[in-house]
Amino acid sequence: MALIFAYFAGFAASLPRLVLTACSNPSCRNPPCAARLLGDVGCTTVSGTETYRHERLAAGDTVASNAHIFGPFEAGFTSTQDNIIRNWGCSDPSVVYDSEGGKDIGIAEAFTAYSCNMQFPRLEGNTWYGVVGPCGGHTSDYHFHKAFACLYREEGSHSTAVGIVGSWSIYGKWEDFDNQMLPYLDACGGHFGRTPESPSADIYHYHVQDRAPFTVGCHGPDENNGLVGILKCRNLYSECGDGDTRQIRISSNTTVSYDLYCPCYDADGSNIGTRELPALSTSEIAYKHGPSVSPVPSPASAPMPRPTPAPGAPAVAPAPASPSSQSGSSSSQPNIIIFQPDDMPFYDLWQPPENPPSKNTRYDLPALPHLSRVRSEGVSFTQAYVVSPACSPSRYATLTGRYAARSEYGREQTLASNSSARHTDTTVPNTKLTGDDCTNNIPSSLKAAGYRTGVAGKWHLMVLGRQMPSYVEQQQSILACGFDWADGIYVENVETPKFASSAGGNWSHNMEWVTERAIDFISTTPSSKPFFLYFNPTVPHSPSTETALRDYSCKRTPSGELATEPSVVGMTRGTTCAAYRNTVISRNTVGSSNQLDNNLGSIWADDALGALLSTLEGKGILDSTAVIFMLDHGMETKMALFENGVRTALSIWYPALFSAGSQYAGQVANIDLAHTVLELAGASPGYQMDGISFLSEVKSATSAGGAASTYWTERCIFFDYELDRGVRCGCNKYISIQTAQSTTLSRAQQNGHPQDDQQLYNLCSDGSEATNIASSASEVRAAMVSNLLCHTARTNPAASPSFAACGPSFPDVLTPSPSPAKPVPSPRPSPSPTPSPTPSPSPTLSPTQSPPTPAPAGTCPTGSCRNNAWFSASLTYQASTGKFSGTLETNQCPFWTQDTISSKSTADCKSVTIGSTTNMPPRGNIGWSVKGVNIYGSFEAGFGNKQTTLENSQATSNVNPPYPCYNAASGKYYGYCDSGVDVASCEESLHAICSGGEADILSDLFMDHCGGHARPYHYHNDPACYYDHTAPGHSPLIGYALDGHGIYGIYENINSMPTDLDACNGHTAPVPANSTYGVVSGTVYHYHTTLDFPFTLGCYGPKTLEQCRAADNDCDGKTLSIYTRNGSTKMIDSYCGCRELPSGQSNRPSTPSPVPSSLPSPVQSSTLPSHVPSPAPSPVQSSTLPSPVPSPAPSLMPSPGLGNQASRATVDAPVRLVGVIALIMGCIASNS
Repeated sequence: MALIFAYFAGFAASLPRLVLTACSNPSCRNPPCAARLLGDVGCTTVSGTETYRHERLAAGDTVASNAHIFGPFEAGFTSTQDNIIRNWGCSDPSVVYDSEGGKDIGIAEAFTAYSCNMQFPRLEGNTWYGVVGPCGGHTSDYHFHKAFACLYREEGSHSTAVGIVGSWSIYGKWEDFDNQMLPYLDACGGHFGRTPESPSADIYHYHVQDRAPFTVGCHGPDENNGLVGILKCRNLYSECGDGDTRQIRISSNTTVSYDLYCPCYDADGSNIGTRELPALSTSEIAYKHGPSVSPVPSPASAPMPRPTPAPGAPAVAPAPASPSSQSGSSSSQPNIIIFQPDDMPFYDLWQPPENPPSKNTRYDLPALPHLSRVRSEGVSFTQAYVVSPACSPSRYATLTGRYAARSEYGREQTLASNSSARHTDTTVPNTKLTGDDCTNNIPSSLKAAGYRTGVAGKWHLMVLGRQMPSYVEQQQSILACGFDWADGIYVENVETPKFASSAGGNWSHNMEWVTERAIDFISTTPSSKPFFLYFNPTVPHSPSTETALRDYSCKRTPSGELATEPSVVGMTRGTTCAAYRNTVISRNTVGSSNQLDNNLGSIWADDALGALLSTLEGKGILDSTAVIFMLDHGMETKMALFENGVRTALSIWYPALFSAGSQYAGQVANIDLAHTVLELAGASPGYQMDGISFLSEVKSATSAGGAASTYWTERCIFFDYELDRGVRCGCNKYISIQTAQSTTLSRAQQNGHPQDDQQLYNLCSDGSEATNIASSASEVRAAMVSNLLCHTARTNPAASPSFAACGPSFPDVLTPSPSPAKPVPSPRPSPSPTPSPTPSPSPTLSPTQSPPTPAPAGTCPTGSCRNNAWFSASLTYQASTGKFSGTLETNQCPFWTQDTISSKSTADCKSVTIGSTTNMPPRGNIGWSVKGVNIYGSFEAGFGNKQTTLENSQATSNVNPPYPCYNAASGKYYGYCDSGVDVASCEESLHAICSGGEADILSDLFMDHCGGHARPYHYHNDPACYYDHTAPGHSPLIGYALDGHGIYGIYENINSMPTDLDACNGHTAPVPANSTYGVVSGTVYHYHTTLDFPFTLGCYGPKTLEQCRAADNDCDGKTLSIYTRNGSTKMIDSYCGCRELPSGQSNRPSTPSPVPSSLPSPVQSSTLPSHVPSPAPSPVQSSTLPSPVPSPAPSLMPSPGLGNQASRATVDAPVRLVGVIALIMGCIASNS
């Protein structure tokens, strides 16, 4: 139906101004519910006075209470409203006719303003011209669509109520007017918070807002009494996602995609976008209103965070000045083209990696004059990588500067299929540009910096859905991701059935069409405006290039059939398409028959590049254009993490910066391109990246003829595909295969690579990756595993993203001395990775070494926490006793695994004497790690308030005291853990104390995956990141107890733990030699960390249980009753750390008690099962661990017993008690 608008007052003056019919407030018994799309969604409860004349209302007229509240939509405009539309000032009402309706008020007014070429809405004198009046409503049967401006005053704190919507009140727009705070709202338009009617309890209520849906989008809250997200909102309406999408022009340069009658709007204000609303991901209920403050900053207005460099990385230099352009760009902003063909071979003359072990493939280079020009006149990179070896993930990383495992769509898809996943399933179908990724990318950032942005050719980053979108819809989807222009588009691989049959089918590769469209983009860009073009030939990817050249017409395209053949300089201009294509076929004179398609595709793509260069030259802008050529991945082991999958060809042509024919041997990746391009353009990203700019480094290295700096030859680059992960640091490369279905595993079988789950290679001596040295280089492997664990925690799909760089220094025992580059062998060149000319030594100091620059007692020189923490030790090891003695000095390194602090002040330094005490403190430091980090005992110092429950809590912030429980529905913090309770029991009790169990436990206070937390950073558990849990033999030395005895990891031998530990967690048994720390092999007393109580140390030993209790004044029989996971209770002796054998789960005296006294033992035998053991008690397995603490890292360790072709399982490990609660930062340092 169409709403019948009353004529403007001037045309119906004799009619009564308002005829209000009764308002009917709807009900929603089982929220969430859909709201009416047309008609009442609620009713006002107060009256107001209109300020200006509008339609039938005169200034000063009263809008009575019980007026209708409608949703955002109008039902359309027809000739019935001609008089009203003319009186708006629109001379031709038909330009805004819309019999369908379904546009919200904001879109309707913007569309009208553009279509009628007028300012709208506007105020002239005392008359308001707009679809709705200044109060927010219209028509004789007055109803509100927005604002309610005359129903409340903008004063005081929380706005007053203006109406009732279903069961909840709706208020004016302010959460706190005096402090200019606006509310975070869910998709329905509501949230939980205090109101004038409920000053002491948080309740659900609505606010009017200045953006769609203005009033309400649905009736909330959700079925769990929580906030309603955009997808849940859309699921309430058949109109959302029904394909009824329109392209609505709202300005001369802006067209929006709009889903008619869908009232659910994402964080960007789109009712088809998927960027979740901030209210769903923050504990705050309001944000500061202001001209530069927004709940969802745009790239243009958001602060510009710099990427977090890895330790030792150079600072990002300012953008270099570019030469004065001939035309087409400003003097400081060159035009930029990224040329990225699909599946092009890594030709031998381009210096690819060595062949795989069982292959001897030769790729002879056909005549490619234009690519050869770019390479010979520019700089070529001999150690360039893609971080994911397949089309979509690689292109995602190129455009965003982020690892493909961060793809928002991929994370969503992974968690939808496995809510406890710890690795994003990084595949082609899972890696698309959606949500935030559509604004956090190169084109969006360049667009904000004044560039015109365009794309032509292969896209492959769009979610197609069940029905193939039209070509226009494909273009609109791409334009929504930062591009001003998109044409010549192949949204999918040509052979994808749904895509291949679109636009009438009967088309294939068509480089003439793609190139013509790209030339049109260049030609139509104003001479005063720089441009960015992402140009992606679809060839040589399948289907057959030869077949496309011989059998298909130039006029057939995915957009439909062209009226005429494309006319492209250097290709079809002056001839026919068929004749030109015959020349492509005739020019291939090299390679075997099975390489025919590859070569033909390369020739065709090269011709396209030549056409672009000719166009630039013709416009006089070639010298002010940077051309970047990069393969999307390697081909010999495509979709696998071996070098022939992830190594790639990269060259940059830009004579203003780079010397002709220069080479650069530093290690770069496609994640670095985004920041490099933005620096080249003098722009900054409005978001965080994994990559950093290499612009200044390469310019400096190539102009001076020098080698790459140490950072760029030793940095860590990570690789993700499917569930597999890999990392290269310097000469060393580590690969972790996670499943039997792994493509990396199948490529290993096909190409002669090792097929082990865990693989370590020295690329400087084994470029073909033929020899797995994981078992013989355990120290390097342990460091590489630690680096990879860091990366997987940073990219965990269930955790808040962290962009702190991973990859601390490690003992690179495999790196050979620098040597001249190896000669190029025949038949295929195989230059080895070039090590740093002067490799930097590891900063790790042996116990007898002094720091390079001696520091006065009590002070620390500047050093990197994440690079083994600044630490000096002068310790002597006594082989007869197994004890260390001497002093160490450390900066204590706060946030060992999480922050980016690069140095500490002298106030953080601490001098420690090792071997000087036999009395262990009940809390606080009981030892130090070999890297200078605190090791604590089992106990926390207590937190929260025992009297505080969810029902009586008044705490709406978690500052003092720190509470362990939070209920999102009420917004209350509450709960407690007693002083002297061990960390595991404390967590277990919270499953009963926190009313929602895991749902209410504040997991962001848990320990991290390395077993520690807080500031200064300290361990309560096994420091898992210190050593390789898959290494054979005894776990290595990981720390020193203050009594001098060494502390070792959990294993007595691979996959088995000691069964004879005493009450202190120690025993007398053989220890392995360790030259780094001066340890000689022998049988001595030493400690082990454990997966059960007391986790680190229970006392200084050796001691029996009785001796331990006698020596520990806290083992006084004063017990506490604490809850267990199932709600029953158990007794513990607070601060009594003695391990009780054999289970070690209770520190109670053996007096009988009817109360359960122990937890189940996690390990009942000395041999672990065929998976990495689970901790005890079970940690919280929540799939969403908030920042800043990463979720438990996924397993990078082999699964014993699952070898070769056996089924492999992704398991959580190395396992530790992840869920132990930390105190608020700073509290623990003095109390814990």
